[in-house]
Amino acid sequence: MLSERVCRLLTAYVDGELSPAEEQAVQRLLQESAEARTLYEQLRRDADLLRRLPPRRPPRDFPQQVLRTITDRKLHPAKHSGLWRSGPTIPAWVGLGTAAAVLLVVGLSSYFYFASSRPEDKSLSAVGLGHKTASSPEAPPNSTPPPFRTATAAASSQPSVPTPLEKLPRAATAKEVHTSKATPPTSPSAPSAKPGPPEPSILTGEIGPEDFPIPKVETGTILSLPLRDLDQEKTRQRLQDKLDSNSAFRLELFCLDHVHALEHLQRVLGSRGLHLLVDPSLKNQRVKTNLLVYAENVKPQAWASALEQLGSDDRKAEARKRSEGQFGKLVILPMTEADQKKLVPVLGFDPTHFPPPRPNTPLGVDIHQPLAQETAGQITKSLAGQGTSRSAPGKPTHPSPEHLALVL
Repeated sequence: MLSERVCRLLTAYVDGELSPAEEQAVQRLLQESAEARTLYEQLRRDADLLRRLPPRRPPRDFPQQVLRTITDRKLHPAKHSGLWRSGPTIPAWVGLGTAAAVLLVVGLSSYFYFASSRPEDKSLSAVGLGHKTASSPEAPPNSTPPPFRTATAAASSQPSVPTPLEKLPRAATAKEVHTSKATPPTSPSAPSAKPGPPEPSILTGEIGPEDFPIPKVETGTILSLPLRDLDQEKTRQRLQDKLDSNSAFRLELFCLDHVHALEHLQRVLGSRGLHLLVDPSLKNQRVKTNLLVYAENVKPQAWASALEQLGSDDRKAEARKRSEGQFGKLVILPMTEADQKKLVPVLGFDPTHFPPPRPNTPLGVDIHQPLAQETAGQITKSLAGQGTSRSAPGKPTHPSPEHLALVL
């Protein structure tokens, strides 16, 4: 037995009144239920029969027949009985009065809240009570007045003139009150001490820009360019000019993954004789962090060539596979004193202060003896086979030093 909802869906499906989703649901129902298919075929046949029926037109006097029937039956239009009945109307002044009462309550509550939470200004209250005499019950006879009470009492005989805010005496601190108890009070006739220079105050405008100097940054000394653009002649020339303009620089090279970026950098610099000494804890560290590469005595041409090769390799890697490139912007700026101070705790020494060079003369040379005597002794030891060994012909005495860089 099909439900009423299914019958309605089938009827609407025959009339073509369903949405695409509902039509798919009815088609699935027809495939699964034989009873639904039977009802659908019956509805479709009935719809075809209804469409084939000849249309019937009403006679020409049909309106007169309707009017005659209404007159004979004495029909009248029914009165509209509203389902909703309006209640008693509320005057407009009731809403206005309620709104005014709410605003009044909120205003009074805010006033009393802020008045109770406002801290008392002890300095202003002391100035207002300074003209009272010693017979006042509020001031004990043997108590020592604060240092600003005497100055106010002496000035009370003069006409009252409004005093600017910045000239009001400030409240005595705990240190000043302790000092006033240890020293005897001064008499009103004694000359007052000469006031010192006023303290700097932001409210009175006595602090200027010279009290807080702002460091100036010269934007012309900073060079920012994409690393992959070093294949262009103009960009390479800008980089070379920047590296030739100073002897110490700070290079900021942004990358996606510091582990892969360090591998690329180590391969490019190693091919140019600059080997990186990497902290072992950084090789397996997967958390994103900043790496510091510190190198000395590297020519600007070597840095320019290495950066150009690094940009070329990164551009080729990005062309092979998207997101394979590691590097982005390259920022170059001169080394400042602040940068050198940041290097001290990282490197463990100050790179600006080098130890004194070791002497080239052999150890144990007595400078007080004649040079001829020392030379004769060295020649004798050399002939006896006790001197320093000589290098083979065509080979340097000392191997060429290897350039190293620290990665921290």
